[in-house]
Amino acid sequence: KIVYNELGPLRPPVFRNTAFFDFKGVNGNTESGIRFEAFKKSIQGKEYLLMGYEEILTHFLKQEYLHYAKHPKSNSVSEIDLGLILQVENDSNVIAYSNGFNNAILVGHSIGGYVALSMMDQKPGLYAGLVLFHSTSRPDTPAKKVNRNKVIAFVKEHGVSKFIDSFVPGLYHLKDHQTIPFAYRIASETLESTFLAYTEAMRDRPSTEQVLINANVPILIIAGQYDPVIEVATLEEQARLNNRILFCILPNVGHMGLLEAEKEAAQAINDFAKLVKSTR
Repeated sequence: KIVYNELGPLRPPVFRNTAFFDFKGVNGNTESGIRFEAFKKSIQGKEYLLMGYEEILTHFLKQEYLHYAKHPKSNSVSEIDLGLILQVENDSNVIAYSNGFNNAILVGHSIGGYVALSMMDQKPGLYAGLVLFHSTSRPDTPAKKVNRNKVIAFVKEHGVSKFIDSFVPGLYHLKDHQTIPFAYRIASETLESTFLAYTEAMRDRPSTEQVLINANVPILIIAGQYDPVIEVATLEEQARLNNRILFCILPNVGHMGLLEAEKEAAQAINDFAKLVKSTR
């Protein structure tokens, strides 16, 4: 068991430093609700003040930012880009470690591959192998960053649903594939705030090629022959970074090999798992 001490959502330089201890879980499964109910029971019959959202933010603001909060159009304080902390990899490693996982194979598809690489970078000895499924260790190119910014602007103006109308079919090699409606339903459940945050995180992610270069466990890179997101050639180059890396191309597949070639993809991962087991 471990104690998870996480920085709170109110971070410097604008807010005072905050932190909390949570003994229940991460990724939304926290103790906050239970603690609040326990607090209410403990003060039954007594008067207490409940602060609203804006009052709480103002309370934790540093003094020099109070005027800016009350007058947001004021130029008295310069704008600061706080960015996004993508903590999925950190939370996932906490869960894996606290549950005693020490021989698992990470499989990451697309953005999941970026997360998996970061997980291995944080805890290289925690995993027995890695599968990069239609994913890359390289950061966005300048052209890709420009495209991400266009996507962000489009979604802000038109919403997520308008974007995924063309985006989801575009991930497939065959535009009439039977699983497109299934993928569309999943994508349509994405909140705009979530979509924008993750798009920004993908745009700003650093290179993780060193993870591949320094890896001392087997790695499988799965490419799609007609992947419109990540070219096969760049994945072939990354596969040559370490002699522990295996490379596999799924024929007649775009960026959705897990659905476009479900049996072939499952077989490739299963064979890789057997190989990893034989080397342990």
